[in-house]
This record gives sequence, structure tokens and C-alpha cells, in this order.
Amino acid sequence: MTAATSEKHKASSAKKEEFAVVFELENTLLNGHEILFAVLKETLAGVSIDLTPPLYARYMLGRGVEAGVTRLVRAMTGSTAKAQKQAGKTRNAYIEKLLADAGKPAKGMVALLNEAGEAGGTLGALSCLDEEALAQVADACGLADLGVQPPRQSGDPEHGFDRDSWLDLLKTLRISTARCFALTSQAAACKGALAAGMMTGVVENALTSFQDFSGCDFVRDALDADTRKDILSRLTP
Repeated sequence: MTAATSEKHKASSAKKEEFAVVFELENTLLNGHEILFAVLKETLAGVSIDLTPPLYARYMLGRGVEAGVTRLVRAMTGSTAKAQKQAGKTRNAYIEKLLADAGKPAKGMVALLNEAGEAGGTLGALSCLDEEALAQVADACGLADLGVQPPRQSGDPEHGFDRDSWLDLLKTLRISTARCFALTSQAAACKGALAAGMMTGVVENALTSFQDFSGCDFVRDALDADTRKDILSRLTP
């Protein structure tokens, strides 16, 4: 083997070993679902809507905040004006609470990001937050310090975390889908990641645990050491 061929082989091998860990920003690193439910329950009480977990699941899971609230309030009151007002009010209150919680990211997720980064992985985040809120939340939870690339907005607030949104994120990271592991929290995001061709795990919570996560690699309520080791074993030689 010539020196040039050897170098080419090494470069090819190194390229094949590239991998990425990607995740829902507000719902796996942060406690987004529980925060949004609490905020929404309070704001909707002002228009005589009693928010329940099934109602939240029907209108909010898999959607951006304002898109979901608009649908929910319009369906319950028949008023577009009232729906738009509540959507803006909820969005602002949600971002305020999310920012307050940003200093307390999920320990298992932080550990995974640190371990994946140390192993040479690329880290990426997908979000349904609007551009202004995303920048604030990313800064507040120290994404850059964790080694995460600038987070990507979902392209469609009505179908957040769908296949195309995950693929758009991976294009910016320049990593093959087969070399990526996605951490999700809800069925829409899980199915989108699977459709994109990624290995996918679910970190469920009380508002999403009833959903169908068929096809994913695992469902957990937190990322313990054994789960993190399993993820990295799938991505590293």
C-alpha cells in the first residue's frame, strides 16, 4: 500500500467514525412539557377552559406553542381573536418560565452530551421555539458551553419535530443519519426521527408516557449511566 493510499484509507476510516447526538431542546434537556402544561392551565383558566392532560395531548404535543394554543382555544371557544390573544399570552409566560428553569437542565442529558462530546461526537438540538426565544433559551442553558452546535428551528410549527425538520438539522451538522442518535420526548418527534433514518430513544414524562413509541430503541424516564453507555456503544467503535 502506497503512502497516499494509506492516508486516503485513514481519512475514510475517520470519516466513517463521525457521529452525532441530537435532541429536542426544550423537552429533553429542559422540562418543557411540564412547564408548558402548568403555564397553559393558568392562562386558559382566564377564558374558562379547564386544561386536562388529554386536551393538552390532543392540541399541544408535536406542535409549536402558539400554533397549538391557537388551535385549542379556537376549538373550545369558536373565537379566532381570543385564540390569538391567548397564544401570545401563553408564549410569553412559557418562555419566562422556561428561562427560569434553564439553569437546571436534566442531569442525564448533560452527562450524555459531555460523554458524547469527549468521544468526538457532534451535538445538535432541534426546537419549536421562535427565533428570539430560541436564542434566549440556548444562551440561558449554556448550549455552547456544552459543545452543542447552534440549535435549529423546526421548519413547521404545525408539525414540529417532523422528518424534514430532523433532516434539516442533520444537513447543518453534515453527519449521515445512520450515524446519529436522536433523543425525543413525544411520539411526533420520535416518529419523525425514525422516518429520517436515525437511531432514536425516548425520554418520556407524565404527559407523553401514554403515547405509542413503536420502533424506537428504548423508552426511559431518565438517562442513567447504563442507557448512556448503550447509546455511545451504538455510535463508537
